[in-house]
Amino acid sequence: KPKSPQEPSPPSPPVSLISALVRAHVDSNPAMTSLDYSRFQANPDYQMSGDDTQHIQQFYDLLTGSMEIIRGWAEKIPGFADLPKADQDLLFESAFLELFVLRLAYRI
Repeated sequence: KPKSPQEPSPPSPPVSLISALVRAHVDSNPAMTSLDYSRFQANPDYQMSGDDTQHIQQFYDLLTGSMEIIRGWAEKIPGFADLPKADQDLLFESAFLELFVLRLAYRI
């Protein structure tokens, strides 16, 4: 009996949401070997003065840098880019602090 032509294999399933989130997370995190925490160590000689401008500026710089990285991560989530820009911004702004703290806790 001759073999019947093989049926074409079904198309591969789309990347699952979990896989896409994990990939986006891995891509948005620096390698552990490249992290430098020396700038953030407690200084025993630090005097509590009224001028915390330098610390506030450092925190602001870290926060804005993280905001850019988290925005890039969010854009890799399947379906996020399909939302209207106003909805993307609303979702991002409402979840940013939670995502920032989660990323921070993950590194510690």
